[in-house]
Amino acid sequence: LKGADRIRYGKLVNDLENQYTRGNNQYPKDITGAYNLLVNYKGYSNSKPDPKNNDKGNRENEGNGVVFVQK
Repeated sequence: LKGADRIRYGKLVNDLENQYTRGNNQYPKDITGAYNLLVNYKGYSNSKPDPKNNDKGNRENEGNGVVFVQK
């Protein structure tokens, strides 16, 4: 967990550290547990669209526009 992406998993790591401080050790016991924790973590979701993704994902208005084709 120490080498995990802090942007993606920072809140998870902070939560684990805070729980440990309170006497509630939720750290995984082995590498498989750490892997499963990271893979299944539902953390921070960035609501801004990804500029690298050209697919808008919103198709509800598809077909309602005008297209001009030039020969």
